[in-house]
Amino acid sequence: MEFNNSFLEKFQKEAYETAVSKGWHESDELDANGHPTARQKLAWLALVTDELDEAVIERANGRFDTYYDLKGKPCGFHTEYADALIRIGDMCGACGWKLSDCSGGHSGRAVSLKRNVFTEAIRCGDQKTQSEVVSQLFWTIVFEWRLSQIYPTECALLSALDVKMAYNKTRSHRHGGKLA
Repeated sequence: MEFNNSFLEKFQKEAYETAVSKGWHESDELDANGHPTARQKLAWLALVTDELDEAVIERANGRFDTYYDLKGKPCGFHTEYADALIRIGDMCGACGWKLSDCSGGHSGRAVSLKRNVFTEAIRCGDQKTQSEVVSQLFWTIVFEWRLSQIYPTECALLSALDVKMAYNKTRSHRHGGKLA
């Protein structure tokens, strides 16, 4: 398995549908046309950065491989990167964007992980620009993950995606009442 268009379409659909089934889009902030507002999109991007922060903590503690906490939740460096990608897949589904439409990862372009890049892209209101920046973020995360590896194959990340997405399907509605 690899990050090709077929995989991206299936992955994005599954991430979004799982989030919907677990109640994560029940209280989305929508504009008059029924589309997510800029504020909602920025909130979703903040959740992506939360997952990346968790990955940093896992790496600092030397926990690369997937392990399970006392409640059976998969954790670890690869899993937190997978969580960030899942959040992006869900966001793209909620916004009607397709990760497979943008080749940000294949062009070698990477987007800065600085907050102002996202803020400006989201505030501009142009859906194409927004979807391209978010797609580039997806590929930047994959690229950064590869750089963190001694032997950068996608197997560990793809495996973590499979494990985390399967686990997410078993979770309760809004993971027991969480707000985000």
